[in-house]
Amino acid sequence: MTAEQFTHVYAERAETLLPGMKATIKGALEVHVGMMSHDDDDGVAKVFLENAFREYAENPAEIDAIISRYLVGLRGALTEVPTFTREHLVLVVRREIAFEWQALLHWPLAGDVHAIYAFDAPDTVHYAPKEKLDELGLGESALKALALKNLKHNRVVPRIETHPTFAIVSSGDSYSPSLLLDDDFWSTERLHFRGDIVVIVAANDLVLVTGSQENEGLEAIAEMAHEAAGEAVHAISTTPIVRRDGAWQSFVQ
Repeated sequence: MTAEQFTHVYAERAETLLPGMKATIKGALEVHVGMMSHDDDDGVAKVFLENAFREYAENPAEIDAIISRYLVGLRGALTEVPTFTREHLVLVVRREIAFEWQALLHWPLAGDVHAIYAFDAPDTVHYAPKEKLDELGLGESALKALALKNLKHNRVVPRIETHPTFAIVSSGDSYSPSLLLDDDFWSTERLHFRGDIVVIVAANDLVLVTGSQENEGLEAIAEMAHEAAGEAVHAISTTPIVRRDGAWQSFVQ
């Protein structure tokens, strides 16, 4: 099955399994899904199927299970966001989001990764449209401070797997990349590498770390990030960024 055929199958299943939804194919591995009653783009999810198609290519016999699993996530994004309080507000770090809502509040960190406001839920995170953030009644600085406070409270203590020239950091949940927003984590001495800290946010649960003067480490994390891009279900980035003067910057060797 080609990418185009897979896209058509996904779109058909989306309309079958998500009553009231209309799936519009925009190109190979891109489908826009929204309520049939909506004539504009408000509340329309832009779904990119590269990861799903990669999974299918590796195991074609599991196509039904793969598409169903991705549609479960889509259904959660398209249904009305549950009532969340200020205590649920967090920040996640992504290269791009699978469901790109209009008026979603985010800002670039460095390279190709962004910080995005979301609401923490037991099984997933709900990206927070601007109107939902406005309902919290907080200014920009207070909003960010609250999200960072909640993030530290909700996040699992990360595991650090240390190697001679690089380290692998993960927390077993979707918040591993959010460590980029934790200044305390990067200001401690738990990561010892030559030069400035260099990071690749490879996937939801895979943050790769080395030093700007660790040539072998830089090669190792680049290779692992490219492997993750081809294998991980929730791959994010292959672009290294560097921490200098307390902030993340694009990294150029």
